[in-house]
Amino acid sequence: MQQDAEDADCFVGANGVETGEAQMQAVIDAIGGSGKIAYLAGTEGTLVASEREEGSMSALEASPECELVAREDGDWLREDAISIVETWITSGIEFDAICAACDEMAIGAAGCRDRRCCCRGY
Repeated sequence: MQQDAEDADCFVGANGVETGEAQMQAVIDAIGGSGKIAYLAGTEGTLVASEREEGSMSALEASPECELVAREDGDWLREDAISIVETWITSGIEFDAICAACDEMAIGAAGCRDRRCCCRGY
């Protein structure tokens, strides 16, 4: 069970909000500050997922030339991310980039491209 560390005597870990802001800002910068972004979230209800999403959405809101076009819980899993991205593509959702809340989901999204399910150049 995850708990808020606010009343703890000691906390060793990353700031999830700052992490989310940094990863979304990196995506925004990679697409030149303008475009359509899809977001692969972690498992709903977990502290780290909610913090990363809060930070990511904060960075996105600060970038008016960027638009969130899809959002789905990937549950931190590579295979789930592949399935989600394949569904986005086959359903016609257009995006310029995907921001994933963790490396496993990012690898899954990239793997989708490598499997050539993303046949429109994603």
